[in-house]
Amino acid sequence: MKSRKISRFILPLLLAALTIPTACDEKESDLGINLQDPSTLYDGVRDTADNIVAYTVFDDSLITSGYSSAMIGNFNSPTYGMAEAIYYTQVSAPTSGGVNFTGEFHIDSIIMQYAVSKIYSFDGSDNVNLHFVVNQLDEQLMNDSTYYAFNHINTRPGTLYNETRSYSTSDTLISLKLNSHAMDIFSVSASNNEDFQSQIKGLQIRMVNDSDPSAITLDLGASKTAMTVYYHRGNSTTDTARYELVTNYSTGHFNEFTHTFTTPLSGFANNNVANDTIKSNDKLYLTPMAGTNIYLRMDSILAQFHRAHPYAVIHYAELILPLDSDAENDHPEQIYAYRTAASGYRAPIQDLLDNELIPGFDGKYDASRNCYRLRISRHFQQLLRVQQDYGTVLVLNSRRSSALSTVIDRTKIKLAFVYTDPK
Repeated sequence: MKSRKISRFILPLLLAALTIPTACDEKESDLGINLQDPSTLYDGVRDTADNIVAYTVFDDSLITSGYSSAMIGNFNSPTYGMAEAIYYTQVSAPTSGGVNFTGEFHIDSIIMQYAVSKIYSFDGSDNVNLHFVVNQLDEQLMNDSTYYAFNHINTRPGTLYNETRSYSTSDTLISLKLNSHAMDIFSVSASNNEDFQSQIKGLQIRMVNDSDPSAITLDLGASKTAMTVYYHRGNSTTDTARYELVTNYSTGHFNEFTHTFTTPLSGFANNNVANDTIKSNDKLYLTPMAGTNIYLRMDSILAQFHRAHPYAVIHYAELILPLDSDAENDHPEQIYAYRTAASGYRAPIQDLLDNELIPGFDGKYDASRNCYRLRISRHFQQLLRVQQDYGTVLVLNSRRSSALSTVIDRTKIKLAFVYTDPK
């Protein structure tokens, strides 16, 4: 009897186990696929081309409003010259209700804090002296407006903060105690947030280059980024309350970037957009803060390949962008590519939008080959289909929030691709 019970219950389980695929069997073909060079995952003819037209262009249309990070400070490079990042921000009430710091309500102090993700020390020291200046804007910064790196808003006389403090490069918080002039400005009565902003206008924050240039990257999405108003009511001198005003990414803000280029970028002469290209140069410059981009044209490759293989299908394509000897040791994390339409409008290439779905080189630095590798499979196939290249523009992904730059060796740029010709 006991043996029959074992057979009745165990035998079906054994048979079921034989018919169920194991997790190892199911995933075996994908094991380690993310560790492989994506160019080796496709069967077909492998080819390369290097007849690419490439030159440096001025980044003259960088939108800087609405992003969750920003920069303040100065950066001086012997190769590129001087760049300055000036930050503009609106100040918002936490609710749509009114704000009242008049009458029996008296402001005791105002503390403006910013979380920072990076403090740059360009001379390599662990501590930097940061000289911040805060001014009130002369006209209102609008929450619903688009601002570019070249936009500038004048300020009113009198500073709200003008001090120098020492920070460690490992610090993650900048705290500015605004002066009595700031308390006078914020001692207003407003029926709603719109009224409050129309009275305050907004703030400009910049860093004075006293000696060694310094810069910081703000984290506008962090909870510590805020403005706190400490106040008391009536004649009390001991009962201090606090009121949080909004200065993070949810309120209007933007960066103004200015450049004073030196050789070899002196052709851009102090933001003179008329001199907007540097051609016939073997060094291609990618600089942040509305500095320079790289412009590519592949018309010759398209024409030659289409004549020889009019029905070819592109399985994989990537741009190989070797660094020049002038490139600095700290490399920007990633390069993005934008396609240019006949109208001049630019948009991310489709491969950039597919980065989260398809494994492969997505413009990140490859230390083993000292180059950037940028997948452009779908972009190249589209160019072949329309037989027209209005330009592919390479930019630094962190150009709004980092001072890092790089130099590409134009003579070594290649397009590597895998294709099948059905004929």
